[in-house]
Amino acid sequence: MYRTTRSPMMQPLVNSGMGMAPFFKVTVFEQEHFQGKCLEFTSECCNIQDCGLDNIRSIRVESGAWVGFEHHDFQGQQFILERGEYPHWDAYSGSLSYHVERLMSLRPIFCASHQSSRMLIFEKENFMGRSSEICDDYPSLQAMGWMMPEDTQRDSDEDCLQTPLSHRGLHQSHRLSAYDNVAPSSLSLPADTSIWTSFEISLAEPKGSEKAVILEQGKESPTEVKDSTSTLDNTASGTEDDITGTNEGLANMLTDLKQELKKQRTSYETCIQKLEESCSKYQSQVNRLEEELDQEKKKFQMLEIRHRNSERAHQDAENRNNLLQKEMEEFFKTLGDLTTGATRTT
Repeated sequence: MYRTTRSPMMQPLVNSGMGMAPFFKVTVFEQEHFQGKCLEFTSECCNIQDCGLDNIRSIRVESGAWVGFEHHDFQGQQFILERGEYPHWDAYSGSLSYHVERLMSLRPIFCASHQSSRMLIFEKENFMGRSSEICDDYPSLQAMGWMMPEDTQRDSDEDCLQTPLSHRGLHQSHRLSAYDNVAPSSLSLPADTSIWTSFEISLAEPKGSEKAVILEQGKESPTEVKDSTSTLDNTASGTEDDITGTNEGLANMLTDLKQELKKQRTSYETCIQKLEESCSKYQSQVNRLEEELDQEKKKFQMLEIRHRNSERAHQDAENRNNLLQKEMEEFFKTLGDLTTGATRTT
């Protein structure tokens, strides 16, 4: 195993505003299970290939907290590396469906001051939708009111009225309620517009001037009652209009969602049907190829048998030729001996 300590870029970092940074140390290895070449870092490394390693496949964090990146120049998927050993990519990537088997850059994590920390989060991609600025630790976004509208619907305004002013705007900016457009005070009638008018009844016979006053009050009272009744009717009609508008909006939203779900279901069913057809097609091809393979195996076996038979026939023919040659040699030898003996006798 090769070992190299430090590289020219490995110098302690100094962060302005925090003074000297705490001590960081990490050892990275080129192969898994702490094998191959290794390097020790005390500061950031933007490209591990510039330091002599092809990649990072196992890590040993000795002090401080680090963040590893999938690509060089601190790009790609990020992984938080606390103090400990990471012999394999499973140790730092966990159960992510998108796993990264090697890292190409890393840097230490400095503890920032909350007074100078700001983060802006958005509801949708490409910085669209609602946004909120965060400058402190939030263990749960739901605790700070960052929830979907259907999850923040309220049955009354009592809870919202009891909310502190700093959080009331955040709740009201993304919640559904039937009373959003109606002030709480408008639901109660003022004292001077009450539909009941008090009359002082006297059993004594009124005088002429008092009769005139009473008649004038009697004429004015129906007007006041009509005004109060019209005010109440207007308030009630406004509330009913708001409720109707909200219900229509929810109904339209529900209809759109149903149509979208129907379209998605149709597309998914079409995709599933196409996959099933392709699967059956491939299965038939596999079956046909298996049959052809069986036939080829049988042909191969027959050819092997024929080859062995031909080899045996060839061997038998050679043996017969050898025997015939020996017999011919003996015959010619015997014939020669007979010819030589006859010559001598003559």
